[in-house]
Amino acid sequence: MKRIERLVVACALLCFFASAKAVLPESGLWYNPAESGRGYGIEVQDDRMFVTYYAYDDSGATSAFYTSLGRIDLASDSVIADFYAFGNGQCFGCAYRSPVPTSLGQAVFRFTSMKTGTITLPGSLVIPIRRQLFAGFAPNAALLGTWHLTTGAFGLYFGDALWLQQPIGELEGGFAGRVIDGSSQRILVGQPLDDGLVAILVDSSTSFYTAYAFEWAGNRWVGRSWTYRKTETLSGDGLPFFASRLLGKNLSEQSSSVEVPKNAAIDAEALLELRAEASASGAGAEVTSFKIERREVSRAEVADAISRLRDRMVEAKRMLGAHDPS
Repeated sequence: MKRIERLVVACALLCFFASAKAVLPESGLWYNPAESGRGYGIEVQDDRMFVTYYAYDDSGATSAFYTSLGRIDLASDSVIADFYAFGNGQCFGCAYRSPVPTSLGQAVFRFTSMKTGTITLPGSLVIPIRRQLFAGFAPNAALLGTWHLTTGAFGLYFGDALWLQQPIGELEGGFAGRVIDGSSQRILVGQPLDDGLVAILVDSSTSFYTAYAFEWAGNRWVGRSWTYRKTETLSGDGLPFFASRLLGKNLSEQSSSVEVPKNAAIDAEALLELRAEASASGAGAEVTSFKIERREVSRAEVADAISRLRDRMVEAKRMLGAHDPS
């Protein structure tokens, strides 16, 4: 009876996340790679988005800035906001005076993912934009660093801290790293999928794997996770998860000498067993797809990717100097 109750709760949870998720842009610097030299600062707080444009005046000789402030429409993943120019303001070192705003019309922002979208300026000029990532747009460079992941909902949550360390040359776009838990044997491997998502397989313990499939931006991930026995394969709907960046690549390497104590009193296998049971909810049904950020994702594609990553686990352990205790 308790298992049936947990499955009912899990199904309700999955329906909630499938209907409630919206594509929210990541705060930070954005630009059009084909038009280097101008860009956009996007700040999201609650349902409001403030944008600063750094560009040039009509002559192209003098830099200029513009602003927009609007509310995010969760149904259309868009923002409609007034497009303002400013003049007669304060120069550096000068006495303060309040700048004078001039409305130039409306700007429309539409987002197709956390890191891609378009701006339509007054006059119907459409500009493609994407998040500006200093390390580049390839996941095996942009995602390197330390991340904290939270999986679950309704009061039952599981956490991981992962260090994505380096690319894997033999795996296209692939990378390897480890779990931050004091154990050098807990290795991970990852690779981008064909649709732009990323898959990661974690050697969670001697008995369990944990897999992640997610949409990503510079500092956050959104997706689903599965925990399952090494003698089995990925199944079920999985659980929603969210991740935030703790450190970038260089700071992670500088902090790598810090020892993380492992609490021997924690029964990791029992916790992973509970996590596996939760993430396998729906395994009895023919689950063929699920949603990540309103995108329909094939579970077969994710399962195939995870299977390929499993084949690379031994190579990753050799590369990172770990041995396989399982």
